[in-house]
Amino acid sequence: LVSVFIITYNSGKFIDDGIRGVMEQETNFPFELIISDDGSTDDTIARCEIWQAKFPERIRILMANRNAGILGNRLRAQIACRAPWVALMDGDDFWTNPKKLQHQIARLQENGAVACVAFSEVRNERTGQSKRLGWDLNQTEWVTPALFLRRYLHTSTYVYSRKALDTALREHPHLHGLDDVDLI
Repeated sequence: LVSVFIITYNSGKFIDDGIRGVMEQETNFPFELIISDDGSTDDTIARCEIWQAKFPERIRILMANRNAGILGNRLRAQIACRAPWVALMDGDDFWTNPKKLQHQIARLQENGAVACVAFSEVRNERTGQSKRLGWDLNQTEWVTPALFLRRYLHTSTYVYSRKALDTALREHPHLHGLDDVDLI
């Protein structure tokens, strides 16, 4: 039901935390993890292969022969996703909530018009107060200027409809040239 992808490039210092956060997800649905490496020269691949040996049926590793950059690596991972829902993160990110996917998929499924959910928490270090920011995008507003301008939401918080993104990219081919900050 969910494809999670992690894009990596020399992420050896961080990748174990990222993979652990994904594999410790408590869900009532299946998910796969796709790790798309962009030609790392450190121990990223070796660390990923250790995890793949533990979860061979759930982890796939894509290795590049040459560096494609962030956009190329993200696109390679996106194409490899098999599930209708996609979650993403970068190789130096990690999830701390073991119910992250369960909560987000529940939100997506309770309203068939929602194509994407994402969130972020902003903490005022001076006062200690936190404010949760979040948004849902329905199918009709999937590709709008708001999508490109709302940069306060971290990429590792997104879960989105693969169909909606594929449709957006088909209808707006100029989006293929945008990098991860512009697109997400």
